[in-house]
Amino acid sequence: MGTILESDSIDVINAASKKMMETVHNLGIVRVEVIIKIDSRRDKDVKMEEKIASVKKYIEL
Repeated sequence: MGTILESDSIDVINAASKKMMETVHNLGIVRVEVIIKIDSRRDKDVKMEEKIASVKKYIEL
């Protein structure tokens, strides 16, 4: 299972990741694994909505 986060600030991503981990621990789970993959681009501005639209275009073929 995965969750996609989008932000212009790595600090926002880190804070959200910490909050998600703490929430699971507060449910009584003693071990939580967090894997973060960061895709950072400076050559063009692509938002998540554009990526979703691209995938939908190929699914509807």
